[in-house]
Amino acid sequence: MGGFTLVVALHPECPCSQATLEELDSIVAQCPGRLSVRVICMPYDNLPEPVESSRIWRRAQQIPGVTILKDSLGAEVRRFAAETSGETRLYGPGGELLFHGGITASRGHVGDNPGQAAIVDLVGHGAHVGAPVSSPVFGCSL
Repeated sequence: MGGFTLVVALHPECPCSQATLEELDSIVAQCPGRLSVRVICMPYDNLPEPVESSRIWRRAQQIPGVTILKDSLGAEVRRFAAETSGETRLYGPGGELLFHGGITASRGHVGDNPGQAAIVDLVGHGAHVGAPVSSPVFGCSL
C-alpha cells in the first residue's frame, strides 16, 4: 500500500453507518493501492444478531482491501479515541494524523462531502503541513 492508513469506527446498528461505508467505498475506489483501511465494529450485548452477521459488517466486507476488526473490549475504539459511529482518521506514511472527522455531509447522507474530498485530496497529494483537517461526524455514540 501507499503508506496511508484509514481507520473507521462503526456502531453496527447506527443507521448512519451504511452511508459511511458507501463513502468509504468511494474513497477506496479513488485511491487505489494507496490506502490501508481498517474498519472497527463494536459488538454490543443488545444486538439482534452477532456483529459479524450484521448488515454493516457484510457491507464492509464488500469493499476491496478493507480489514474489519471486531472490538469486543473496546480497546481499538479507545486507542483511536473514537466516540461516534463513522468517526474516521487518516494517518500519513509517518504515522502523523492528517484527517479526523466524518465522511458524510449529514446523518445518513451519501454524496459529495468535505470529509471524503479532504481524504482523497490528502492521499492524492501525499503531503500535508499543519494541523489535521477535520469535519463533523454524524452517527450514534460508541
